[in-house]
Amino acid sequence: MATFRILVSFILLLKGCPAPGVERLNLPPYQWWSEVLHGVSDVGPGTHFDNITRAATSFPPVILTAASFNESLWKAIGVAVSNEARALHNVGLSGLTFWSPTINVVRHPRWGRATETPGEDPFVVGRYAVNYVRGLQDVVGYEVNATYPNSRPIKFAACCKHYGAYDVDNWNGIDRYHFDAQVL
Repeated sequence: MATFRILVSFILLLKGCPAPGVERLNLPPYQWWSEVLHGVSDVGPGTHFDNITRAATSFPPVILTAASFNESLWKAIGVAVSNEARALHNVGLSGLTFWSPTINVVRHPRWGRATETPGEDPFVVGRYAVNYVRGLQDVVGYEVNATYPNSRPIKFAACCKHYGAYDVDNWNGIDRYHFDAQVL
């Protein structure tokens, strides 16, 4: 219970603040909160658009894409999204870390963010996550050549979010930042 609260507090602290730089190593501060649930988003403070790059491709909500049951489509969308995200990074408009995909298994529509998830089937959620993350992170030519998966380069870092028991957005005065899920 206390561990969960500490973790939530830590995440909230980091979401609003950039990681401090290390001057002696010439490392600048880094704002790592960005999202790519179904396209590059400027919701988080880590990604910005400008007059030249005004937006990115927005694909259908995750729950609709997952309803296709097409694993190669899920991976192809991840590739397209990561190409745009990497291009934004190359011109200084984003970092290289992104929150995505949401892997919470939605059990009911009352959770206000059900469209961000692949649905209620754990198998589909798992297959979606594997394919989307591989699409986001894989660098062409290195997908299967590496004998040790952690030795291959990645295009950027995807971070799965909203694990199980995270289904409260605002219910009976309880919000997701203070909810203590006790899963038995």
